[in-house]
Amino acid sequence: SKFKWIFTLLVAFSMQFSFAQEKTITGTVTEGGLPLPGVSVVIKGTTQGTQTDMDGNYSIKAKQGQVLVYTFVGMETSTVTVGASNKVNVALQSEAKQLNEVVVGALGIKKRQDAITSANQVVKSKELTQAASPNAIQSLTGKVSGLQINQTNSAVDATTRIVIRAPKSITQNNQALVVIDGVISTAAVLQQLPTEVIESVNTIKGSQGAALYGSDGVNGVLIVTTKKGSTQGQKMSISVNSSIDFSTVAYLPERQTRYGQGWDGQHYSYENGTWGPEFDGSIQPTGLPQADGSFFMLPYRSLGSDNIKKFFKTGVLTQNGVSLSSGNEDGYLFFTANKLRNEFIVQDDVLDRTNFQFKAGKKIGRWNVEGNAQYTTQESRTTSSSLYYDLLQTPTNVPIEMFENGGNLHGYSYYMRNPYWVRDNVRNQSNADVFNGIGKIGFEVNKNINVSYTAGVNLSSTKTLGYTNDYVDPYRYGNGNQSVISSLSTSNGSTRRLYADLLINFDYDLTKDLNLKVN
Repeated sequence: SKFKWIFTLLVAFSMQFSFAQEKTITGTVTEGGLPLPGVSVVIKGTTQGTQTDMDGNYSIKAKQGQVLVYTFVGMETSTVTVGASNKVNVALQSEAKQLNEVVVGALGIKKRQDAITSANQVVKSKELTQAASPNAIQSLTGKVSGLQINQTNSAVDATTRIVIRAPKSITQNNQALVVIDGVISTAAVLQQLPTEVIESVNTIKGSQGAALYGSDGVNGVLIVTTKKGSTQGQKMSISVNSSIDFSTVAYLPERQTRYGQGWDGQHYSYENGTWGPEFDGSIQPTGLPQADGSFFMLPYRSLGSDNIKKFFKTGVLTQNGVSLSSGNEDGYLFFTANKLRNEFIVQDDVLDRTNFQFKAGKKIGRWNVEGNAQYTTQESRTTSSSLYYDLLQTPTNVPIEMFENGGNLHGYSYYMRNPYWVRDNVRNQSNADVFNGIGKIGFEVNKNINVSYTAGVNLSSTKTLGYTNDYVDPYRYGNGNQSVISSLSTSNGSTRRLYADLLINFDYDLTKDLNLKVN
């Protein structure tokens, strides 16, 4: 009957609709059995996608029959068609490398890629410099599978933490060891290197680092090789680079925008609490009395959860550098100078860094001599880290920029310091000078045996100065006292690190297909 046909069509349509419905797909992406964070998971043919978290987990909505594409730098792309299961786990594999590629490994020993048994990944100079990152560590972000680079603070002189794969200990240090030109160094020294002086970074993920560097290398090793001079005859080549970056506040915490300045449902113009009456748009006094005794009379309404964003400015980071190189098969020369200036999103917070590096080598008969000298000087000027805490106490009805010149006396709250006053009156200055020197001498006993001696010295000195200006509280609301006592602090410090190693290298072809190398 006609009714039965209609009923059958409705059932068919409903079944087709149910099969086409989206469902949530979850899973874990791994590499070598370990979770892989930052993997891009995208539905093929669309812009819909997500990334894996720190534990390699992901969640995405997709329909049955759609194709999920998994991509990560240095890994082979993997695709999976969504089936009946709601859980899809994927194991990515490293991209195939050229077997004849020479890689600089631990202790500066060069090996062909197919002779390396530990997991490693090499990032070349072209990849490091393509984004004009402010330092070598940041330029590695997203370029090595399993390499986690976390910024430990967001100041103008931000520091970073380097972890390969997952942390291995709860109580011990989990950061990777840094080796520069065959000498054990630190992440702080690497962070001061401009990216254009680096030839390659070899990330060793396996046990080879621990085998050659002991317990220091148990968390993996970053083998950094800096550039040498040109090999195009004695012709001098000059390269100039310049870049500029702009930065703004990306996001701020969500804050409630229903209630305004006040406490216990009552409006108080000098409160830092945001639990006054509900916003009604009425004209109300805002902040403390101004110099003439009057108040800012402003509409009692929210200016948005991010009203404190107007405190920040657009940051500007500039880099300028010049490099000179020359050389041939018997010797080389390389010199570079780099200037970095970072004007932070907080006014008057500035970092100035200047870096010089000279590297040269000469082969004389069976002798080979190389030297590398690097000098970095930097100065940073910052305010107190408590500034952000003061900003978060700002009620959302306060137009913060109107109180920039009011100080604590004419600010918008009695119970907290005016962030603009903190910015201008709580200041820190740090000066640092770092010298790195590396010398290497080698002697070729015969075609099968050679000896090399490498020595390195790292000298650093720091000077810090911090001060807080005083403020006398004239109000004393509620018998309180918000006065600030002036203070001054200064410190000087210096460190010296020495490193040396002696290597005897044996290289024998035992048969046509069998080679023996011993170090």
